[in-house]
Amino acid sequence: IVGKENQGAILTVTERVTGFLLMRKLPEGKNAQALAKELYLLLLPYKKFVHSITSDNGTEFYEHKWIAQKLNTDYFFAHPYSSWKRGLNEYTNKLIKQ
Repeated sequence: IVGKENQGAILTVTERVTGFLLMRKLPEGKNAQALAKELYLLLLPYKKFVHSITSDNGTEFYEHKWIAQKLNTDYFFAHPYSSWKRGLNEYTNKLIKQ
């Protein structure tokens, strides 16, 4: 989630089955390396439960291979312009913005 006037960002991770939500403020915004590090640190305590990750195709996920390797999991991308494939995450982001 990107703030007003592209100032600040929040990384959100939702688990599909339970709806479990993890969030972390991204001090460097949508910087790919910073996001990768924060995502890794966010999911590390749950590493044995992470079977796959699906994200959109934004440049902020450029370090997806590093994330997948560090967490020993599969990493997938939703098809472009198919936000409905990540419906729970999109709906959660909408609620957070409200």
